[in-house]
Amino acid sequence: MLCETRGVVQRRMLWVGLAAPLVGCGAGTAAADGRDRAATSGYLHAEYLFQQAAAKILPTAGVLSAEGLASTVGAECPGVVAGAPAGQQKSTLDLELVVAELRAVFAPLRPAVDRLAAETKRLRWDDRVLNRLVHANIAYGVSVLVAPSPSVCADMRAWVASGYRHVPAEARRLEQSLSLADTETPVRERMARYESPAERRLVRRTEAMTQATSGAYLPRYNATVAKVNAALGIPANHGIEPGHLKTPTPG
Repeated sequence: MLCETRGVVQRRMLWVGLAAPLVGCGAGTAAADGRDRAATSGYLHAEYLFQQAAAKILPTAGVLSAEGLASTVGAECPGVVAGAPAGQQKSTLDLELVVAELRAVFAPLRPAVDRLAAETKRLRWDDRVLNRLVHANIAYGVSVLVAPSPSVCADMRAWVASGYRHVPAEARRLEQSLSLADTETPVRERMARYESPAERRLVRRTEAMTQATSGAYLPRYNATVAKVNAALGIPANHGIEPGHLKTPTPG
């Protein structure tokens, strides 16, 4: 169940789509098309700079931050959910754990996340569907990556103390805040109509850099996740393999 929960969060963490269908748009004015192209260009360059920062930070400070979470959990609540029953309540706490792990590894990247969010906030597309998708994705990404880390040990201890009957309110609220439809309608497909040939090349460079970054930090991150799971009493083999998760872009 934890592995399944982790997969759902990681698919959402690609931030290339939310629960909004692609709909046709009529022929816009030349001025509107120009504004959409300018906004797209601004977004793609901001995303590239974000991935440059991620390439430097995640394999070093990011992994160290995640390892700090493993040490904290090991000291505060060793074996807390060993033998706990599976079910929806356990899934809610699994989600909280996944988010805590992701926030730990991305914590040192907070300045880059803030810069990307600020840069994107000023961009506007006359394509209303694309405008809504991009800004909603940014808000969702920021809410996952940079909010305060949930109280994993405290919530798991409270659940165990209740006889596995009551999940703490904080864990339930987190689950509700992340309960977006998992449809992955790609923003990139809609944005592509406004990209120039040079920007398409930039997109390819960004994607290649994203994959390289994932390959650089995921092996150590997986090992750290395994430490966290073992400390909590969760069965092994819940990690993810490089290539299954891009370095997220909150937008």
